Amino acid sequence: MTLRDSEFERLYRENLPTVYRYATTRLGRVEGEDVTAEVFHAAAVAFRDGAGATVTAAWLMSVTRNKVIDYWRKAGRRKAKDHLIRPDRSDMVTLPADWHHDERRPAVLAALDQCSPRHRAVLILHYVDGMPAPQIAESLGATTASVESLLARARRAFREHYQPPEDTP
Repeated sequence: MTLRDSEFERLYRENLPTVYRYATTRLGRVEGEDVTAEVFHAAAVAFRDGAGATVTAAWLMSVTRNKVIDYWRKAGRRKAKDHLIRPDRSDMVTLPADWHHDERRPAVLAALDQCSPRHRAVLILHYVDGMPAPQIAESLGATTASVESLLARARRAFREHYQPPEDTP
């Protein structure tokens, strides 16, 4: 094993969970796994071509984000970033620090999985990533009004699928 191989292996082990979590949260399990594989393939190619020094955790996340966006575009889900619709942040969700242990998390993730990829993406972009509707519209080449409409439909779809835990008000 060469030094380059061991550096790549270390980078892979340290960053796989973060890249995987980011991609699967935005695309679902199957597509997220594909994007994760593509990201690390791009990293392996960079290492092979002698540019391994440029491959950092930030580089991996940038590539992941770009590949997620490419996936949305290729799949005809250009409006997936519609959460950028509103400049008003009053409906933004602040996730608790212990979100990974919150009893509502499985129900929220299950509801998002039931939503279409386009609806899931717009909800995540708006509520989790904090993008306003105009920014989403600009990145999609759409109007702010169309993004706001998509976000309203995505909220409605989420509410139809969300089953809160018994103990939660």
